[in-house]
Amino acid sequence: MRQNEDVLSASIKPEKYTEKSANKLALEEIIEERRLYSYQQTIQNIKCGKQCGVELLIRGPNDSQLHRPDQLFATAQRYELDKELEILALKVHLTNIKRFASTDFYTINLSPAMLLNEEVIEILLHFELANIVKIELTEHLPIEDWLPILQKMTQLRVTGYEFWLDDVGCGYFDLAMIEEVNPEVVKLCISIVSRLPHDDSLFEKIKTVVKTVHYYGGLVLAEGIEEIEQLLIAKALGIDLAQGYLFDKPVLIEK
Repeated sequence: MRQNEDVLSASIKPEKYTEKSANKLALEEIIEERRLYSYQQTIQNIKCGKQCGVELLIRGPNDSQLHRPDQLFATAQRYELDKELEILALKVHLTNIKRFASTDFYTINLSPAMLLNEEVIEILLHFELANIVKIELTEHLPIEDWLPILQKMTQLRVTGYEFWLDDVGCGYFDLAMIEEVNPEVVKLCISIVSRLPHDDSLFEKIKTVVKTVHYYGGLVLAEGIEEIEQLLIAKALGIDLAQGYLFDKPVLIEK
């Protein structure tokens, strides 16, 4: 019986190993060949009813299982290639902004810790269209020391960049973080927006967030608006900006 178990184990392990190796090789190939693509989704000013900007979202090749951003970044983190992936995504987005700038502003995602990366800072400082770029700080891990990051943000703001806090309410960004970082825009995460029509207790909480952000001179964006009811509630809460499938879905930026 033991011999059969050994044979079965041997037949399974190489398959799992091969699958993991294939994912790593696929990611390394994507990074080496710069096969990342910018998709765009509009950002709407719901107080005046007009488009005011575009969020750029990174995607892998269409023919790859790493096309979706969650799979792409999960694989990068697993194999410690997340820095390389973020730097390439930044370069791809900025190149496309330079080529196709045709809206009020563009937002791009970046982990706060990447602001301590010398290559990232050099890229951002030498980009000529900083005044139309908003950097969305997206974090899935707690930041132990914000001070050096805030210093880099101050340096970059002088050149024209703005900083947004992404996914507020769903992770490590909360009211205390808003006061510390003082972002130009706070983005409420999709799961909160989806619950608004069904959870009355959220109304006052979000209203407090909106008042706090406005007090510090910022704006609030509701992400993931898919229904008219969500949009009406967002307007009633005094939210300034919105994006989601109600307006449009992400599409590949022009080639």
